[in-house]
This record gives sequence, C-alpha cells and structure tokens, in this order.
Amino acid sequence: MDKQVTAARKKTVVLLRHIGIGDLIWHLPYIRAIAADSLDGKVSVIAAPTTRAPEILAAENCIDEVILYDRNPRRGEKRKGLHGGIRGMFRFAREIEKYRFERIYIFSRRYHHSLVAWLAGIPMRAGFGTNLRQRLFLNQQPYIVKYKGVGVEVFEDATSLAVAHGFVDKRVVPKMKVPEVDLAFGRQAVAGLPHPVVGFAIGTSEVHKHWGDEKYGALADTLIERGYSVVLLGGPGEAASAQRILDCVSAERRGGIRGLTKNTILQTAGVLRAVDCCVGNDTGVLNMAAATDKPSICLLGKRPLLLHDPLIHCLNHATLDRITVDEVFAAVRKTSPAASNAE
Repeated sequence: MDKQVTAARKKTVVLLRHIGIGDLIWHLPYIRAIAADSLDGKVSVIAAPTTRAPEILAAENCIDEVILYDRNPRRGEKRKGLHGGIRGMFRFAREIEKYRFERIYIFSRRYHHSLVAWLAGIPMRAGFGTNLRQRLFLNQQPYIVKYKGVGVEVFEDATSLAVAHGFVDKRVVPKMKVPEVDLAFGRQAVAGLPHPVVGFAIGTSEVHKHWGDEKYGALADTLIERGYSVVLLGGPGEAASAQRILDCVSAERRGGIRGLTKNTILQTAGVLRAVDCCVGNDTGVLNMAAATDKPSICLLGKRPLLLHDPLIHCLNHATLDRITVDEVFAAVRKTSPAASNAE
C-alpha cells in the first residue's frame, strides 16, 4: 500500500533514463504513486521514443503529458537523436522549461539528466544521487544506494527511490492497464485456437538476446503436436522472423499457430491477456505478459535475472544457445496449469 506523503501537491514530472518497453513497465507502479501525490493526481513523463510511452500510458488516467526525449536512438535506427549532443540537451531543457514544472523525480544515475532539470529551472530536483556529478544538480534528498544484486538494476533502483521518498512502503509488482477494446481484440485474435495458447515474445532490440528462429519453430512444432497452440507476438520488425518460425512448423500443424506482428502495443497486451502463458526473449513483450498476469518464461544467457514479478521464470545458462527446446517445453508444461492434460 502507498504511504501517505505529506508534501504539498506540486506540478510534477518523472524522467526515465532507460529506453525499452520493459523499462517503462517496471516504473509503472511508481509513476502512479508519484502521481497520487501530485497536482490534480497526475504527472508528466519524460521518456525515450523506444519505450512506446505515448501508447502504453494512454491507458493510464494519472498521466498529464508524455514528453519524448530523443537523445540516443538505438544503433539499428541509424539516425541521430533530435536531442543528441550538447546542443540537443540545451534544446530539450528549453522545451521542458515551458511546462513550468515544480518538481522532478529522475529515475537515472546519469548526471546529464539532472543537469537538464537544472537548466530547465525546475525548483525541486530528486534523483538517485549515486554519484557526485549527479548530486551537483540535485537538491532534494534522500539519495539511494546503488543496487549490486543478481537482478535487473533498473527495477531495484526505481523501487529504492520510490521507497526513499515515501511514495510506497515496499516494492510493487508492475501491472499494466489494458483498455476493454484491446482486451476484446485479444480474445478475437486467439478465437478458434485450442487452449493452452502459448504466446511467443519473439522481438528483441539486440540480436544476442534472441533465442533463434529455428529453436522457436521447433518448440512451436512440439507444442502443437502435444495439443497446444501458439501465437507469435512482435512488431513489424519481427515479421520476417515470424515467417521463418512458421516455416519451421510441419505443414499439418500450421493451423495451430498464428503470426501477430502488425498490431498496436495495447492490442498486443490484449492478446497477452487472452493466452495462457508466454515464452520469449528478454524483451518488452515478455515483461508486458507478466504485467498482464500471465506466467512467463524468459530465455536468458548469462544476464541479470528478472526478479520483479513472481510470474516470471528465468531460464539462464552461460550462453543463450545452451537452452534447449526440451528444456523450454518442460518449463511450459510446468508453468501453465492446463498443460498437464496436453499430450
């Protein structure tokens, strides 16, 4: 339960450093908690375009504005960010100054984020404060201690900041809101498929985090043979990958698999609510699956574990390619309650 925060309600903005969809999902409970203590029960959010914040936060009634900070696009985009470099940073500070925010909570260790807040003239500036350079431009304690455990630091540091400033008593498992229209879309998308339906989160922003199309294809073939069905979830950039996975499935079993790579992000969330469980790369869609209350199996190499939600089961080895199809199939059967009857 959220703590009672006694400070006067102020016009507030939250800045998120990290650039993925999963990163945004991990911050949702703390964005809501800060909003509850802010002017009119709302906050604005500064985030990178790749978080898909405008779409995801459209389902939240506590959001005033979503402000895109386009500083460091992913390499695959092959472009310069609108706010990249020194000039871009000053340009963004001028844009933010126009909003006349009274306070900012900076979910970042980077000093230039607190510098932007200072340049924008935001009177109260709170952030992690895990390094001296960042503290030069912050003026609201307490600071947090940098997380050094085996889990993903992004969620743990975010939790520490929210707790330190009294917005929550303890860590909060992230859950996302999905509009009814998108839930209906999801139900329709899997209509006619036999349950259990397993969603494959095949997208990834980094090639080294992808388990492999051939392995996904072999897993899909095995699952369908045993009475499951499969939906492939990703964005337009995963269309070719989805086709390669479909091509790996035996012709007589292709009626049990569907590729869904042309949907909006909230439509994908609706599909996730309609499936029975999710298997996937360490990617935004897999984090969305857990945030929509679906058991999820994350395929990792030697990477930090996703410990923020008990619905996520991580399969991690020294390298990602050591995770076998049989191992994932066994995890699916164990994870999905209905799987025990599928033979």
